[in-house]
Amino acid sequence: MNDTTEKPMTSKSFMRILSLIYIAMMLGLLFFIVLSYSQGGNPIGFSDNGDLWLYVVPLIAMISYFGGDFIFNRTLSNIAEKSSLKQKLTHYLRASIIRYAFLEGAAFIGVIAYRENHNIFYLVIVASLILYLIKLRPTKEGIIRDFGLEGKDQASFRNEQEEII
Repeated sequence: MNDTTEKPMTSKSFMRILSLIYIAMMLGLLFFIVLSYSQGGNPIGFSDNGDLWLYVVPLIAMISYFGGDFIFNRTLSNIAEKSSLKQKLTHYLRASIIRYAFLEGAAFIGVIAYRENHNIFYLVIVASLILYLIKLRPTKEGIIRDFGLEGKDQASFRNEQEEII
């Protein structure tokens, strides 16, 4: 039989989905970094051979940092106060994925620049982006803080077994 009934969304299931997306993105990025580093061959150093990446990588990293935060905050501020908790969490999921993707994309570009030039400067930028991604790890407290959840919504979100509507 084909059972197409959808399980109700709880805060536990929401956190599981968001955490799985986050972990998958981080593992993909870390795998690409390890693969790129292991295929190196040339010594790592700080070389200034006039390559364009020296300007592009930091610029993309800054754009992804500020742009991702801007889109995330803009999305959260556009959610109506009277929206249901489920609608708020759906928007939060989308905004978080976009924010993670911005940072991950910039990190991938930094790794590609490293693969071409073997300049450790690019890995330093990638490491700072990864540290920021680690800081953005999804937690219940972070979601409550980002939304300013209070009262009934906060109690509903804290209860892992209660269906979110």
